Amino acid sequence: ARMALATGTPILPVRLLETRKALGSRSFGFPRLAVLIGEPIPVPRTVPTPELARELTDRVQATVEALGT
Repeated sequence: ARMALATGTPILPVRLLETRKALGSRSFGFPRLAVLIGEPIPVPRTVPTPELARELTDRVQATVEALGT
């Protein structure tokens, strides 16, 4: 979040589904995962502060959690 705030770079929210298949201790090969990609979140260029970084992080987290629901 701090880097995005400092540069004004949009953040692309991405959510991975079915990750338990890939992280299973007894799985072999490459299981298929679902990837959900949201709309870019615009970020204004500004001096990053811990408060602004936390707000942006919370916004990104909420956006990622809302993908696919």
